[in-house]
Amino acid sequence: MPVWLCVLCEHRREHTAFVHLERQGFEAYLPKEPLRQTKSGKWTEQEAPIFPRYLFVRADMERQDLSVVRSTRGCIQILKFGQAPTIVPEAIIEEIRTTEQLLRLRHERNRGLLPGKSYELLEKNFEGHSARFVALSSHNRAQVLITLLNQEQVMTLPVTSLGAMVAD
Repeated sequence: MPVWLCVLCEHRREHTAFVHLERQGFEAYLPKEPLRQTKSGKWTEQEAPIFPRYLFVRADMERQDLSVVRSTRGCIQILKFGQAPTIVPEAIIEEIRTTEQLLRLRHERNRGLLPGKSYELLEKNFEGHSARFVALSSHNRAQVLITLLNQEQVMTLPVTSLGAMVAD
């Protein structure tokens, strides 16, 4: 009967390990979360592993040779408790899948912006200022709190007017 096992991967090689394990006939699962980052001054949408350096593989320990996992490109070893591989319960995998979906929904809803965090303003006349993101409103607009004349004001701006996150 197939069970889920946890595999330790080389640094930043989780995707490589995932691809090569699937090529060998294993069912692999690499939980990911969406990220919004700047690259060369432009915002990009990317995905990153929820558990860096780890992925899950479903294997039938009686019928499949698990020693090949160790020599798979990107993999280091299957996590063990003593001499036996540690089995990850199906319920845990389902919880991780649910969490992964919630992270995707939150990211889509907020476009990667985190409520309560401050972002630089890219709007004309507001360059050099920052605003605290509150929520998304309709039509790709964001509600923010900006301090003007020592008072916080609620403003609605296009999402594209918010730049990089700044330290509070």
